[in-house]
Amino acid sequence: MKSPSSLFGLALILFSIAGSSPIKVSTTLSPRPYFVGQGIEIRVDVDAGLQDWSVEPIKIPGAEVHPLPIDPASRSSRRFVMVAGHAGTIDLPAIRVRSGDRSGSLKPVRLAVASVPTEGRTSAFLGGVGAFELQAIAEPASVRVGDTLQYRVKVVGPAAFGSVRPPDLGGWGSASLEVEPIESAIEVNESASRTFRYRLRPLKSGPLKLPPVAIASFDPRTRRYLTRATSSLTVPVEELPRFDPSRLNYAPVSIEARAWWTEPAVLVIVLAVMGLVSGVVTWSFLRRARVSRVALPRKLALELARGLRTDRVVDEVEAARAVTDALTTFLHQVSGREPGVLTPPEARLGFDRLTSDADRSSWAGSLVARCDRSRYGWLGGDEEAKGLIEEGRRFFETLAAGKVINQPGQGGRPGEAVETTSAS
Repeated sequence: MKSPSSLFGLALILFSIAGSSPIKVSTTLSPRPYFVGQGIEIRVDVDAGLQDWSVEPIKIPGAEVHPLPIDPASRSSRRFVMVAGHAGTIDLPAIRVRSGDRSGSLKPVRLAVASVPTEGRTSAFLGGVGAFELQAIAEPASVRVGDTLQYRVKVVGPAAFGSVRPPDLGGWGSASLEVEPIESAIEVNESASRTFRYRLRPLKSGPLKLPPVAIASFDPRTRRYLTRATSSLTVPVEELPRFDPSRLNYAPVSIEARAWWTEPAVLVIVLAVMGLVSGVVTWSFLRRARVSRVALPRKLALELARGLRTDRVVDEVEAARAVTDALTTFLHQVSGREPGVLTPPEARLGFDRLTSDADRSSWAGSLVARCDRSRYGWLGGDEEAKGLIEEGRRFFETLAAGKVINQPGQGGRPGEAVETTSAS
């Protein structure tokens, strides 16, 4: 018969072995299919009796991971949201959990992620997938002319995860209102939200009417784009206090004390000289504008070509964004098109009106379509990124050396938008 000390030592060894046994871990993912910009929920579960455990940070190449708040009613679960940044395959690494000296893990999982369809997609699409609600806020409730107010557009719901591009308020700017975007911020809780902020400066008194802002997301269940709009807002803008000349006290001035420069003849001469100088400056400016009317678009095209360099991009998505931004900048500065999302039909129409060259306009449209596939579709890697940059540079180099570019007013309406329709 074994002694009590031997039994105690054996029990201690068995307890130590049981205490260091692996933790049983299981995971559950959101139902398929998965799309770029969709918030895919990852649920990690362990034994119900396990206390004080944690999940090691999850790092997924090509995707963002957001932890969700812990549910007090389910202490044995942890939830995360993964947002894929490109289409193709996403490798979910082995998820590891730890509790004291115990640990456990799951095998890696490979997920197939599809791109959202291009048909039916408009400039109101910000990249989000799923349902959402909108809210528009302007603070303070009233301002004076020249003061600033903050305008916020809040996207609440699953679509907030992928809605990374801010709404385009370029059409709001005018002689009576300045618009400046501020960096957006995302808050992750039981209902994720992303807030886009803008700084507005009214330059005219009266009611400032802020029109609705349209935002679209892709519904994975119906395979359609869902568009919602914020409510319009009106902010009273008060005039600055006016100058009251009655408060000034002018001392009487005698004729003898009047200065020589106040004589009417001297004033007439000064006004005549100022008018002559103004006419010469205006004539010189108009002449210089006529001479450089054609040279400026070519110069801009050459500058944009030099700015497209393969050593400045990391992946194909960044390369596609750089080429699309260059095409949008050229159309905005040369034809007056409002800045914003550029679609293939808009690119073809814009460059056709500028160059009257069917081949070049078709090239521009296919280049934007290729960029869209890279940003929202299949990821091709470093070689595809270099190919996009090189094709964009060749496009602008041939544009700089090509025929005379039509100026605004020489046929068509430069910058005219092309309306797209929604389809399943």
